[in-house]
Amino acid sequence: MSRRGDIFGKRKHHIGRWVAFFLVCAIAVCGVYTAVDNGRVVVRTQRILVWNLPQALEGFTVLLISDLNGRRFGPNQKQIESALKGKKYNAVCVAGNMIEKRGDASPFLELLDVLDATKPVYFIAGAGDPSPLIRQAGGLITTVSNWVSEAQRAGAVYLDAPVPLQVGKSRVWFSDAEQITLDLESAAEAYARAGANPDDYDVGVVERAREARARMYEDDLNIVLSRYPLREETVYRMQAINEAKGSPFLRMIDVVLAGGTAGGQWRLPFLGPLWAEGWLPRDEYTLGYHYAGSKLQYITGGLGIETASPLPGIRLFNTPEVTLLTFTSAIGEDVLPGQ
Repeated sequence: MSRRGDIFGKRKHHIGRWVAFFLVCAIAVCGVYTAVDNGRVVVRTQRILVWNLPQALEGFTVLLISDLNGRRFGPNQKQIESALKGKKYNAVCVAGNMIEKRGDASPFLELLDVLDATKPVYFIAGAGDPSPLIRQAGGLITTVSNWVSEAQRAGAVYLDAPVPLQVGKSRVWFSDAEQITLDLESAAEAYARAGANPDDYDVGVVERAREARARMYEDDLNIVLSRYPLREETVYRMQAINEAKGSPFLRMIDVVLAGGTAGGQWRLPFLGPLWAEGWLPRDEYTLGYHYAGSKLQYITGGLGIETASPLPGIRLFNTPEVTLLTFTSAIGEDVLPGQ
């Protein structure tokens, strides 16, 4: 080989070694960053515009939490406690996926313990949670499951029917999105025809939901929790069902608070979320403040991972989060999606 070829060969070998070195360093830095990032919690904020919001509810703030999936952020959730230190909120909404696969509720209960004990907590079951209800052989729902009863004993309210919170002379309603299209009148009639015991769990749920809907008014603040973001077509289908039944329930909903996506779990530069019920979903179905049909919807990125995701069980460029949502009737920046 000529001396010229020998020099070029050495240069190529030298450059290749530097490329490999920088690649290894980049992977190492990314790994360290990801490990640190997965162990911390940030608090997002968002203002939500409600046109007819009563003065008593101006500035009413909800802490939205989702997708813990049995994770611990430090002993007894100390990282979450530190992130929330000094933060003010009026109520807590938990949008599901809080229990780990084996059904251990301890991390969820530890999280409840670090929240402000003077504020009410409302929760629903997510698609990744164990069943919230126990059924007997006859099919009747007779009781809630152990993890739900443990959370109830810790002071949290399971939303098997809409629940009101009185704030001065105004009310805030908290409901599960799965209740939107329930035909409560038909269900009550069916139970009556079947001679169901009034003490049966499901009979009681129907009666409490009927009573709640009868007490809801347009000037109440109506918040709905959803285990997964509602899509535009889902909202329009719900509207058609509610209109056919003559039910005003969906019309009175002010905002949907959703979880279940873990923010896409992996968020890649220039591509955004990698997976949430499919590859490369749009953020309007994954994270942040958007419209779902005619309804306002806020989707939290949550704290853990999505149990149905095919991705490795870490979050990438997607810091675990909780969100403080403040309701206002004042026009300003960031009170509507797209601003």
